[in-house]
Amino acid sequence: MGKNLIRGRFKENLDKLVEKFLAGKDILYDIQLIPYDIYNNFAHHIMLNKIGAISDEDIKAILIALKEIYKDWGLKKFRLKQELEDVHMNIEKAVADQVGPFIGGRMHLARSRNDQILTDLRLFMRDEIIEIQDLLIDLISTLLKKAEENLDTLYIGYTHTQQAQPITFAHWCMAHVDALYRDLERLIQTYYRVNTNPLGAAAIAGTSWPIDRQYTAELLGFEGIQENTLDVVSSRGEFLSDLLSNFTIIMIHLGRIAEDLILGTTSEFGYITLSDRYSTGSSIMPHKKNPDVLELIRARTGVMLGNLTKVFGILKGLPSGYNRDHQELKEPLFSSIETIKPSLKVLTGLLATIKLNKEVIKRILQNNFLMATELVDLLIKEWNIPFRTAYTLIATYIKENPEKNEFHPETLKEFLNKSKNSNQKNITLEMIQSALDPLEAIKRRNHIGGPSPQEEQRMILDRKEKLEKMKEKILNNKKKINQVFSQLLRLVDTIIAK
Repeated sequence: MGKNLIRGRFKENLDKLVEKFLAGKDILYDIQLIPYDIYNNFAHHIMLNKIGAISDEDIKAILIALKEIYKDWGLKKFRLKQELEDVHMNIEKAVADQVGPFIGGRMHLARSRNDQILTDLRLFMRDEIIEIQDLLIDLISTLLKKAEENLDTLYIGYTHTQQAQPITFAHWCMAHVDALYRDLERLIQTYYRVNTNPLGAAAIAGTSWPIDRQYTAELLGFEGIQENTLDVVSSRGEFLSDLLSNFTIIMIHLGRIAEDLILGTTSEFGYITLSDRYSTGSSIMPHKKNPDVLELIRARTGVMLGNLTKVFGILKGLPSGYNRDHQELKEPLFSSIETIKPSLKVLTGLLATIKLNKEVIKRILQNNFLMATELVDLLIKEWNIPFRTAYTLIATYIKENPEKNEFHPETLKEFLNKSKNSNQKNITLEMIQSALDPLEAIKRRNHIGGPSPQEEQRMILDRKEKLEKMKEKILNNKKKINQVFSQLLRLVDTIIAK
């Protein structure tokens, strides 16, 4: 059997430049698909033997050869050759070299590289989704721990990148917990869409052989079958874009955390100090402590968005069926996985080691009229006036005292009591001081989802309980995959031993 298995109709060899152009980086990405293609081959050929399309003698020879390749892959001895284009042809050729062209030539029966690569990619994506979910859980757990430690720790909430209202650091942490938990849910949904069997679609129209697609689905641990064969082949980029959409949202959430922390570590803000383990220096300025880790996470959010855009750009306007354009989808997939995993890992470590500068935060909370909304609420409660009237009174005080940059209780009391009607009671100094106390203001926000320590504690316990249930789902998926592949390998050994 010649080295190129699919050029039987051609009189001339493929031009070397064309060979390199067609392969691109595909062969490099396919290295990660080697074990999945072997599992794929195990399942497909066991199924063909079950329906009588491959003899008992031939299936033994093929499985023995595939096991040898699997062993060599584990020892890092199996290498892919570019001239064979992809992982599928490399493995088929390696089997044929061991068992001869007569038996090896049966390997591609009742399938195409179109459904073969779809199966490999879904097996690969399935594992990667689980690993990324585990990393998300680590990050969420770190944020939950930080929240528990900082139920009463004052922090500052922003709108328009301007100081807005006091919150707790626990409230900041829990905002990101909820966003990342939604990311986990989206990945679970994508996992179940990915976890359907494409094998058996062949090129686009299935096969005339009486294949058992349900059996291969069971052997490979798929939850179901993607049925329409044309849809299977046409949808190659759909599941990938679904996954990369999830990754992009995750990276946007990580970028938001990164930007908050970058601002928080500046001299102008000074709320947060990064551990030296997660900081870099300057080549010229000895005093610098730079948040390069966070800046790269922020930048890689753009990289991820670029990968998603690339996928949509490739898929846009393609006709039904397979097109060689689909090959270019591998690069954004593998690039995205290489981007998101280290980003999750390093941000988890960084968050676990940050230090909050509580006195700085407390001092800043006295400035910039941050407690203005509390004073508005005070006037509404005590004088029974409309919100807009109270709002205008406090805004007027701020307008007339801009140089002070903070509320002075005595001056404020005098101003307010001059403004009241004769039938309204005086605003006391104690009332103003209570309204201006940031922690007391936060405690008053005890409604569902509010930043009060009591409500934060409830949310922490609730999110922990939800996270445990999510962990159980993910663990069950992981166990099932491990069990399926272990059973598949045992079945291979049983068939060989017959």
